[in-house]
Amino acid sequence: MNPSVLRAFVAVYEEGKLVLAATRCGVSQPSITHSIRMLEQDLGEQLFDRGGKGVTPTGAAHSLYFKSKNILAELDALMSVKSTKNEALRFGIPPVMSYRQHQKILRCINQYASQGVRIHLCHKRQPADIKIGMDDKRKETELFIPLWNERFNLCFPFEHPLNKLSEIHPCDLDGVDFVINPRCFNSKRLSKITSGNQRAIRVTANAHSKPMLIQLVRAGYGAALLSDAMLEGITDVAIRELKGSEMLIRYGVLIDADRAEEPVFNNLIKQLKSIDFTV
Repeated sequence: MNPSVLRAFVAVYEEGKLVLAATRCGVSQPSITHSIRMLEQDLGEQLFDRGGKGVTPTGAAHSLYFKSKNILAELDALMSVKSTKNEALRFGIPPVMSYRQHQKILRCINQYASQGVRIHLCHKRQPADIKIGMDDKRKETELFIPLWNERFNLCFPFEHPLNKLSEIHPCDLDGVDFVINPRCFNSKRLSKITSGNQRAIRVTANAHSKPMLIQLVRAGYGAALLSDAMLEGITDVAIRELKGSEMLIRYGVLIDADRAEEPVFNNLIKQLKSIDFTV
């Protein structure tokens, strides 16, 4: 596969718009579009959903992105004598995260890499020198530097009885059917709401993934408690705030405390902290 095709794909993924990707690659927009279509044909997978405001990566694109970045990093290392003298900085990004925030971080990482730092993007199960993660996943030896918070909201079909309420409080969940992912943090937070009191939800189905969870909600199996990231782009179900229940995911930088002051990490942390995650 031509490396320029992978570079075009990475540019579209990180920029979110074909015109910006074309500018970054120094080619025309039709050239970028052609590269993406050829790549989709070769893989037999749709990589982006096209919309009026840009493109949105599919699940196949998320998987290909990490592989492409690592392949390109290795190619760059082979072609650059300077880069072979230094080990790549291993940067970890969780797969379940707001696409909007994901894109901001990837742009920041790309800018940092342009300063001569080799960066290897890692999956969540791969060892990383520094990573983006949740505060409650921090190890004892790690330092957590907060970047942004994500809320949890209820979602259910528009015709659900809860949608008739002007406000929804934890006491309104008594006897409500829910669908959950037992291995996901949303079920743990739901348990925290309902434990130690008289409220009793009914779990009608277990989902093994986010898409399945949303599909079960759409099909009327029950309500779900999901984070902003998991609800991003979802418009065909009701999304409501749960009043009186402060539920947040705190995202930030996780790094071994004894390495945080090393210049290569300290400078990267400063750049990440300069990102405006509120817009």
